[in-house]
Formats: sequence, structure tokens, C-alpha cells
Amino acid sequence: MIRIPTRAHGIMDLIYSGALMAAPLVLKAMTNGPVKGQGIANKLLPTIGAGILTQGLMSNHEVGAVKALDMKTHMKMDLGISALMMAAPYVMNLDKRIKYPMIALGVIGLGLALMTKTKPSYEQAPTEKPDNFLEHVEKQVH
Repeated sequence: MIRIPTRAHGIMDLIYSGALMAAPLVLKAMTNGPVKGQGIANKLLPTIGAGILTQGLMSNHEVGAVKALDMKTHMKMDLGISALMMAAPYVMNLDKRIKYPMIALGVIGLGLALMTKTKPSYEQAPTEKPDNFLEHVEKQVH
């Protein structure tokens, strides 16, 4: 399986958190008229986005500023946040115009958490065996 480097994960965390914080504006532009549960989503999505941004800046990867969280803990938190994002539309009985984008964002977060390496590049010891598929291909080409 292809493993995403922690640097790429950190950058994606910044983009993902920005998308969640901007979600109320996007949802408002996409929906015409009142939507069931939009007020809840307008508060929940930016809150989750701010949490992901904070978590990313505190994580032990190349983009992290504080490096207080190891990547395994970061991944577990990502899995929990993704599960919350996928379950919230059902628990709060949100309109389908909000439900499906929220579930899609949760699935993206879940995939990102499951596919990311658990050690940043500066902590990995050099090995002969490639760590992921792309490194294997590069080794075969050279």
C-alpha cells in the first residue's frame, strides 16, 4: 500500500482544516433557502477545522510547530475526528445537502489517517527495503 509521507500529511492537514473552516460559506453558497441543521453544521465544521489545525501544528512532523504529539497519537485523533464527521449528520439528522459533503470530508480524513506513515522523515533510519511503493519503483528505475 502507498504510504503518505508525514510532510504531505501535515500540508494536507492545513488544507483540510482551511476547507472545514470555510465550509459555512461554501454551504451557504450551495444551498438556497433554509436547510435543516445548517446552523449546527455552521458551528461544528469550523470547530473541527480549528481542532485539526491545532492538532497539526502540535504534531511531530515536518510541518508541526510545537511537536508535542507523536504521529501515532495524531493518527488516532484523526480517526476519531473522521468517525465524528461521518456519524454527526445521522445523529443530528442533517439535510442531505449538508450530510453528504460532511460524510465525504470524513471519509477523506479517514483515508488520510490510514495511509500516512507513522514516523517523520527525520526520524526514519535509512534502510535497504523501501518504505512504500513509490520508493520501490524509484529504486527499480535507478
